[in-house]
Amino acid sequence: MDGDEIVRPDSDARVLATSAERVVARPAHADTTSAPEGRAGAYTAMRARALRRCAVTCARARLGRTRSDRSSATFSRGDGRSRARAGSLGVEGVNARSFVRVGSSEGTSSAVEGAWEAIRRRASEAPDAPATLAGDGGSATYGTMMRAASTLADGLKNVVDRGTRVGLAATPGREYCASAYATWARGGVLVPIASSHSEEDAAYVMEQSGMKIALVPPNVDGEEDAETYQKYARAAKRFGLEVELRHVETMEKLLSSTTSTDFSDAENVGADDGALIIYTSGTTGRPKGALHTHRSLYAQCAGLIDAWRWDASDRIIHALPMHHIHGIVNAWMCAHISGATVEFQRTFTPRGVWARLRDESKPPVTVFMGVPTMYVMLMRALHGSMAPDARLASINAASKLRLTVSGSAACPVPVLEEWRKLTGRSLLERYGMTEIGMALSNPYDEKKHKPGYVGIPLPGVEVKLAPLVGDEVAAEAASDDEYAQGPGELLVKGANLFAQYYDNQRATAESFDEDGYFKTGDVAAMSSDGYWRILGRASVDILKVGGFKVSALEIEAKLLENPSIAEVAVLGIPDEAYGQRAAALVVPAIDTETGQPVNLTENDIMTWVRHNTPSKHHLRVVKFAEKVPRNAMGKINKKDLQKTHFIDCF
Repeated sequence: MDGDEIVRPDSDARVLATSAERVVARPAHADTTSAPEGRAGAYTAMRARALRRCAVTCARARLGRTRSDRSSATFSRGDGRSRARAGSLGVEGVNARSFVRVGSSEGTSSAVEGAWEAIRRRASEAPDAPATLAGDGGSATYGTMMRAASTLADGLKNVVDRGTRVGLAATPGREYCASAYATWARGGVLVPIASSHSEEDAAYVMEQSGMKIALVPPNVDGEEDAETYQKYARAAKRFGLEVELRHVETMEKLLSSTTSTDFSDAENVGADDGALIIYTSGTTGRPKGALHTHRSLYAQCAGLIDAWRWDASDRIIHALPMHHIHGIVNAWMCAHISGATVEFQRTFTPRGVWARLRDESKPPVTVFMGVPTMYVMLMRALHGSMAPDARLASINAASKLRLTVSGSAACPVPVLEEWRKLTGRSLLERYGMTEIGMALSNPYDEKKHKPGYVGIPLPGVEVKLAPLVGDEVAAEAASDDEYAQGPGELLVKGANLFAQYYDNQRATAESFDEDGYFKTGDVAAMSSDGYWRILGRASVDILKVGGFKVSALEIEAKLLENPSIAEVAVLGIPDEAYGQRAAALVVPAIDTETGQPVNLTENDIMTWVRHNTPSKHHLRVVKFAEKVPRNAMGKINKKDLQKTHFIDCF
């Protein structure tokens, strides 16, 4: 094999003949645009205080005052023209909140405050420009995309209005884009559902979001995706949910129904209306639905378009899941707001990516984004059975990419170094999460990339550190010469922030401090040159070893410097003497001569760690596995690892 594994099983459907049906058992959540009774109180007061503070801060900025009177250091980037704005969202349970407006930048317009409006404007400016290409070879211009969306929106008129939650099977392609745009044209709130979800997971998203209808795009061959449709139908019936299910017709059929791009109801969609509910990965608890507005989505895109220099000449290979912020905002919406072309690959395969990159019969690809596992697999393919001429052509094509981004999980420094050695180019690392979009990024200039760090605040984003709760040794940790600030919990503020955890007022209120900063739950530190480093989730990645705070990610990074280790996950286990000690799940590297895993023992690993790391990083337990379990975005659920691999340690 040449590393042609598949990262995510989003679309492996077999076609079954079905007809549309309505699954009815009990009423769905009521659709309303006002906050339900009893949902004000402390939360509303807290948000009002935050709004007043934001207004005062912006007024001070306009008068040239400093922020030196703040109790904790705050770091930001912007153009000095931020202003506060409050508005109500077009979904239930949302209170007025403050927004920091993103300043204007090349390729974007500060007058556009909503993502849907920005996309429509781009489509009207260049209707004949290529917008998307699909794995089946089909294509769509911006004009035809809007025509297809208009047809779908017309068919949703009797079901979807302002604030209605609309489910969408996350099947990448032209029909996904058209379905999203149709939902927004009607004022609906898009709720992507992972195609890989089990019936239980799909039912959870359907019920918790209160969706009224779910759309299922066609398979890659143009046939109805009966498998996904039937899975949703079974889930709805099994859990007693009222959700209307509809197949989405192919782009060709949608285009045959209209020649119009007139969205008669589009003017009713405001920048502060709800636009998208994305469910968190659930790596540290039950997934929560993060509600973004059209304004927050546009703010995220504007910041990235500015920082990463998107423009209409770009062309991206899109092989990321379409139910996460990485695939939805970074790779799709940024492209369409800037007028670029998106080439969807429904499943990621190294062979497919390399073949497209070196295909000189098509316009050159300029951008690629992936999770670290994807880059590992791409390099394995180069070292595998690929023909020498194809290998050279692939490396040459990769060297011409103007932007190559790694995200969703920390990229091991050895992977960054190997990619640079092979292609002569640097992977850009950044930091973000479902609730905030992207907040930090290494600079666009590759010479300024700092391996192991996620960069500096993006335009329009402010960050600060909060003391770690119950950290008796915070002062000692902060005195580490490696960091100028921290470690501490990273807090983020800006127009990019989500509005709320949908229908979860308590979790929303607990997630913001009194100044309106979102508590990420990630422990971070800043170096003397202003670059930020993520040390891990406070709940699972920060170990308390003998009075010291120890980052599991730092131990993992060090272990991956050992050439005999391919993958590793480190977590804390109880220890009577030290409180906690580190335990590691190790995947041995493959011997290039034998093709078999390198022969490693627990003692080999522990001895290497003792010789190469400080005592607080030493391991108490080492276990081996053929692979480290990861989700579709390359993330590890360490709470699950406790149960599946280290249950005997607890």
